[in-house]
Amino acid sequence: MTLYVGAGYLFAGQIEPISQIAGNFTGALAAGAVTLGLNLWLRVLLRKD
Repeated sequence: MTLYVGAGYLFAGQIEPISQIAGNFTGALAAGAVTLGLNLWLRVLLRKD
């Protein structure tokens, strides 16, 4: 528990930059998932021919 409280105290002033990094990472993951899904969908469509 002390570890969590210490980490919270240490990073309390860095919440905004950390949230921006997490948001960018989440956006990149979403874009990658969409790209992968479209890639698989196109492969299925092309194999039907």
